[in-house]
Amino acid sequence: MKRSETPASTSAAGCCFAINPPENVPKNEKYIMVYPYSDPAIPFEMLTPEQITFYFHVTNKTGKPSTLPLLGGPQKPTCAANCSGCYFQTLPPYEIDPETAKKVAADFRERGYDIGLITADSFSDIALNDISQAGSAFRYEITKQNGNAWTSGNLLSRGGSSDRLDKGWELGYGIITISLYNTVLDHPMKGVPRTEPIIRTISNIKDWNRTRFPNGGGYDIITTQLISSKSCNIESMRKVAQWCLENGIRVCRFNAFANFMNQEEMQKFELTAGDIKRFWISLAQLQEEFLDTPLQFGVSEDMSATGIENCIPYFNPKDGWEKFDPENPYWCRAGYRLFSINSITDVVSRKAKLAITGCVDNWSKAPIGEVLIDSETGKYYPTFNVEAIEILRAAIVNKTISTCWGGVGNPNGKEDTRGMIPSSADEKDIFETIK
Repeated sequence: MKRSETPASTSAAGCCFAINPPENVPKNEKYIMVYPYSDPAIPFEMLTPEQITFYFHVTNKTGKPSTLPLLGGPQKPTCAANCSGCYFQTLPPYEIDPETAKKVAADFRERGYDIGLITADSFSDIALNDISQAGSAFRYEITKQNGNAWTSGNLLSRGGSSDRLDKGWELGYGIITISLYNTVLDHPMKGVPRTEPIIRTISNIKDWNRTRFPNGGGYDIITTQLISSKSCNIESMRKVAQWCLENGIRVCRFNAFANFMNQEEMQKFELTAGDIKRFWISLAQLQEEFLDTPLQFGVSEDMSATGIENCIPYFNPKDGWEKFDPENPYWCRAGYRLFSINSITDVVSRKAKLAITGCVDNWSKAPIGEVLIDSETGKYYPTFNVEAIEILRAAIVNKTISTCWGGVGNPNGKEDTRGMIPSSADEKDIFETIK
């Protein structure tokens, strides 16, 4: 039995990790932080609201305040970045009235659904001043003040960062997730934040912690490192882990390279089944190498399950991984238990509506529902196209398509990508069927 097999604490969302400060985490409770196993064999209609999560993208605007508002740019700072491969840029720019967004979220939560109000940056003006709610799409339970904030780093690297950190703490933020971009490894996309702002952001957060909590406490920092075909090896991953340890990072999290915009020059960075298997083998090795350190590892849900059995002994046993079958390595929840809410324009009425789609990436092209309002109670509720969801669920179970691993399904028809046996033609046919 490996030392990591003793149960630890479990969050309401099912993510498992010790809640003690990093230096006090017992080695036998130091799990790799992953989402719980999700078996799509259960029909959608048998799920309860508590088993369903919504990412409500309140706005998809990115970058600095626009000097050309007629082009739909933001009027306030968002992430202050302009990443060429950003998911938020896959739809025309929009912004939902914050009060409407909060009402939708409140009504959905009253029904039992898990819903996060998402912007490009949790420390943006709209997030702090207009939405004013803690929480995001990343559900990690680490500390008692557990609101998870994501930031590009740009807004917290400059003047006024202390004010933004003050406000975030008041709202309930306790964890800050920062993408490393080019900080440790090369990032292939253009427009991402530079190394210097990210380093300054981490320093500013630590300074804020020392000032506000001289006896210890404050924000925990999670870093997310993108893994592409070029960095999917033990040497690169060890380099990231060592940097995180040296810089006092709480959690070193990995996510899959996503070619959301299907840029031809980016296709060489997409992960293959072999890459993903190598990732899980390397992560198991890292877990053993860094077990005696305060650093913990995490993995985004967008990483395929091919080869994941190498790391299952390091996952919390309460998360149902004993049901995992390496011959059927699905565990994707997109389009089945995990949905995205976006503002889209109806092609007939030309009016904006809140569409429910299958998660993010390529599944966001799959409309499977809509947010409606009850005329009698004035409360918002989701309506689902169950037939469409069942078509998507069957595609996961039958491995007809590649689910969503790595970003955009399988846009290039590569038969070895995403860790399954995908087919672009089949995927296109399915999306056409459910429209």
